[in-house]
Amino acid sequence: MQVRCGFAGYFEDFSVGEVYRHARGKTVSELDNVLITNMVLNTAEPHFNEHCAQADPMFGHRTVFGGINIAMVIGLAAQDTAQHAVRELGMETCVTLGMLRPGQAEQLKDAGLDYYNHNLDTAPDFYGSIVTTHGYQDRLDTLQRVRKAGIKVCCGGIIGMGENRLQRAALIAELAALDPPPESVPVNMLVPIAGTPLADVERLDPLEFVRTIAVARIALPTSVVRLSAGRATMPEPVQALCFLAGANSIFYGDRLLTTGNPSTDSDRALFERLGLHPTEPHTEPDRAAR
Repeated sequence: MQVRCGFAGYFEDFSVGEVYRHARGKTVSELDNVLITNMVLNTAEPHFNEHCAQADPMFGHRTVFGGINIAMVIGLAAQDTAQHAVRELGMETCVTLGMLRPGQAEQLKDAGLDYYNHNLDTAPDFYGSIVTTHGYQDRLDTLQRVRKAGIKVCCGGIIGMGENRLQRAALIAELAALDPPPESVPVNMLVPIAGTPLADVERLDPLEFVRTIAVARIALPTSVVRLSAGRATMPEPVQALCFLAGANSIFYGDRLLTTGNPSTDSDRALFERLGLHPTEPHTEPDRAAR
């Protein structure tokens, strides 16, 4: 490291794509000392008055305001702390940030991300009816960048947007064709929201949604099929059929990105009635229990 980045480091010594890690550090400059000392109205002259500091028999020069040291230590340690804080709670991290440019997935991996959520949403031939700001290939490119960075993939779709059965099957086929298939496949039921283009779309037959879950389980045998948005208005017998058809995960908590979700109390009560038990953190779901 010292050879590459010290006095002997030259441009030609580096290769494209090389990544070097080094301990984070910060030298407190005179500007830092004087500026921050004045900002916090610390009137101790040894911090910013050079003449006074030179006359001080203990130090003989200006001394750095202690608050600066504490703040910088906390700031420099924050990245390491944040990378592991969620994991130390027995959980994994998953984010939804949209399209990724080259290099951004590697930054997320470096920050400790476990999963990246980026849904295909629907079949390729129906996608243009729903999204016009970017194409289907853009989504596939982002998923490829996530995979290349070594991050697990959470990728599914939304059912009930006006697509037909063949298009629902085509969405699942696209997910199964990803190499490797997503570790997590969220299957969402559209929640119509007033004022949006799909506010008045014809509601999908609940049994058709159950069939979609069943096909996803067959086509994606190694993936976790997550029963996702739409459960707040989904009758519990329909949810039970979804679990029977192969769903083996839910989004837990009373709020999703834009819609509500069943309360944790109601989910625990439903699981108790159905005889379902949550897995331990960082363990694979029981495949046979599907």
